[in-house]
Amino acid sequence: NAEGIDRLVEAVAHLGIDVLVNNAGFGAAGRFDRLDGERLRQMVQLNCVAPVLLTRRFLPAMVARGRGAVIVVGSIAGAQPLPYHAVYAATKAFDRCFGESLWAEVLGSGVDVLVLEPGTTETEFQAVAGEDPHSGEPPAKVVKLALEALGRQPSVVSGWPNWLRVNGARFLPRSIVALIAGPVMLRRIPAERL
Repeated sequence: NAEGIDRLVEAVAHLGIDVLVNNAGFGAAGRFDRLDGERLRQMVQLNCVAPVLLTRRFLPAMVARGRGAVIVVGSIAGAQPLPYHAVYAATKAFDRCFGESLWAEVLGSGVDVLVLEPGTTETEFQAVAGEDPHSGEPPAKVVKLALEALGRQPSVVSGWPNWLRVNGARFLPRSIVALIAGPVMLRRIPAERL
């Protein structure tokens, strides 16, 4: 929430922030018409509004110093329509466009911007989103990839299978991608959320 952003900025005001990692976020799996509206609003606030406001608070000092980095944690979900995770996918599409646009704006300023787009990662995401557990990449591997890509490109997809999924989807009509993704997502969501 807005107060949380202000509290965070105040708590680190005495520090020179060189790296901002916009990593906080969550999803809510299930049929859109059955999900809690307040929870969806909170998701948009945390996944979209918070990274914008935090970046706006810290980026000017980085540009003034001529050094720094901003990492926006997106998701491969943001590269395609994703039934039963519609709002989450939309927030991550926002993060992707925001971060890649910002990368171009500050290019040459000494500040690096990177959008990290992982697939399923071994975190508490699935439990919070209401998905059935399924395997994913270790967080350390995803973080290592992000740090290696920082300063080299505007975005990076974690893992070859995820890269193929993101880039292969670009060659299909979005309607087909949505129809393919729906049954895949259905296998990960408990019946009571459908």
